[in-house]
Parts: sequence; structure tokens; C-alpha cells
Amino acid sequence: MKKKSFLFLAFALSCVLIFSANDKFLYADDVQNINYIERGFNRILTGAFQLPIYLVQKTLSGPLVLGTIDGAVQGTFYTISTLTGGIFDIARGTVPYGKYMLFFL
Repeated sequence: MKKKSFLFLAFALSCVLIFSANDKFLYADDVQNINYIERGFNRILTGAFQLPIYLVQKTLSGPLVLGTIDGAVQGTFYTISTLTGGIFDIARGTVPYGKYMLFFL
């Protein structure tokens, strides 16, 4: 239990240090990595709404049964691909900071 709380505290502290840095301490790599993290969170948050959006859009624009099935299939595909892309964006933005976690272990 103590190790989990320590790891959570280390993770929270590293997140605070990453997201609260001043502009003079940020380099081009850091700005790009933070943009990847932000884009990943954005894709994860909006990915959950792809299924209902496509389901309603295809149901209203096509035949009732075929439009609903097409919307469900297409919405599921876009939901999974958007969530997966968001996870990879967050991973791509946070991997360069993994070397600093050695100091907290």
C-alpha cells in the first residue's frame, strides 16, 4: 500500500512539473511532447462520442435498418481507432520523460 501511494505521488508530482513549466524552461521538444499529450487526451475524450454520432447520423440519412447497422459498425470502428490513436499520442508524448522516473524509484 505504501509503495502504491509513493508511485502515485511521484506520478502526480511529475505531471505537475511537466504541465506547470514556464515558457523559458520549455524547449521545442517539450512543447511538441506536451502537444502530443494534449492531443491524446482530446482524442480519448471525443472518441467516446463517435459511436452515438455516427449511429444517429447514419440512421437519419439512410434506410432505417441498414443505416442503423452501418452507423453502428462505422461508429464502432471510429471509436476504437480514435481511442487507440489517443493512447498512442499520450504514450508518444510521455515516453521521453520516462528516464526521469528513475530518480523517483
